[in-house]
Amino acid sequence: GTTVNTELKDVLLYFEIACTLIFLFEWLVNSLAHPYQLCGFWSFFDFLCLIPGVALCMSELHNRTNAREDLESGLQGIIMLRAFRILHFPYFRREVHMMYRALKNAAPYLARPGYLALNVWIFSSAAFMYLENKYEDIEIKSNDPRLKGTAEQMRSVPEAMYWCCIFLTGEWANVDFTFAASRLCIFYVAFGIAMFSMPVGIIVEAFQSTIQTVAREELDIKSLMESINANPDQAERTRRSIHWQTFLSHPVFGGEWP
Repeated sequence: GTTVNTELKDVLLYFEIACTLIFLFEWLVNSLAHPYQLCGFWSFFDFLCLIPGVALCMSELHNRTNAREDLESGLQGIIMLRAFRILHFPYFRREVHMMYRALKNAAPYLARPGYLALNVWIFSSAAFMYLENKYEDIEIKSNDPRLKGTAEQMRSVPEAMYWCCIFLTGEWANVDFTFAASRLCIFYVAFGIAMFSMPVGIIVEAFQSTIQTVAREELDIKSLMESINANPDQAERTRRSIHWQTFLSHPVFGGEWP
């Protein structure tokens, strides 16, 4: 069993080294081909993703017999950040840009409702934790199973925040509360969920508006190109200018009309 585990670990190590070398080669080629993008977000993010991979390979090769499990686990967790690079794939670039535009348009309107939702979340979590733990002994002494609470799952504010973020979406993962905390559930149903959903509504509205705007822009570009192609003389004189403007205004590239 030990031999099999060692061989499997060696295979995974060599596979990680190969992936890291391919990733490094790709980053170097992109940097040489587009040096003006070195200061861009994705180029810098790719460079950061290289560091834990190289560190993990060096650590594995240097300490084959006396490896530090905590260091390896931490580096492997950081390496998982590479998954965010899928957002930069050309296949998803149009959708990602639409998401960016929608969030950018919604950002000025999210401050106040977001602050309100954050307050509702934090203070209600603290109230749930206080009520569940304060009245736990009273409910136990009553020997009534209907009054059994969830104090063991809300021993701290972060634990209560975990459960409350589920409650605020309208899903009740726990249904056993003390009498006092059950009154707070009524507040959640009547007001809390509505207040917490306001930022979500703003973001959804911004996404819908952005989708409609992009659709109109694509129709305008299509109609413009058709009108230019219908007139050969005008198409010959202005083809380069129109193509350049179309390239800049397309949502995939995120440019604007000059």
